[in-house]
Formats: sequence, structure tokens, C-alpha cells
Amino acid sequence: MSVEIEVGLENAAKVKVPPVETERLDLGPAKQVSSNLRFRLMLGGAGLLAALLGLFLYFHNRESTDDAQVDGHITPIASKV
Repeated sequence: MSVEIEVGLENAAKVKVPPVETERLDLGPAKQVSSNLRFRLMLGGAGLLAALLGLFLYFHNRESTDDAQVDGHITPIASKV
């Protein structure tokens, strides 16, 4: 008894591959988001956006330093008595 084995790229087209069977899952109907939940999510998103905008406007013009020194021009001021 002899077995022939064909090896090589030229013989790749002759190889028969069985089709792959895919399993389909029935997930059922998609659930609808209630209008009350959607309204609350939109209201929460608007509140978060307003809070972020308020924080940006509050902190955008602030100076901070690690060594308690800020560069700037020195202007002498004297009081008249």
C-alpha cells in the first residue's frame, strides 16, 4: 500500500477544503430604550457639559507655580503723604 503526498504551492489549488459551518445565534428582538431614560441621559450630558464649561471659564486665566515665583515686570510704587 502506498500513499502519495503532494507538497508545494503548485498543488495548493488541488486541495479541497470542507466549508466552514457557522452557528447562528438567535438574540431575539432588540430592546428599546425608554424615553424617560433617554431624557435623563440627555439632561445629565447637558449638565456635565455645563459643569466642564464653567470649570474652563473659571480656571483658564489662572497662573500657577511650583516655586512661588512668577516672572513679570517690576514697577516701583511710592505713596505721597
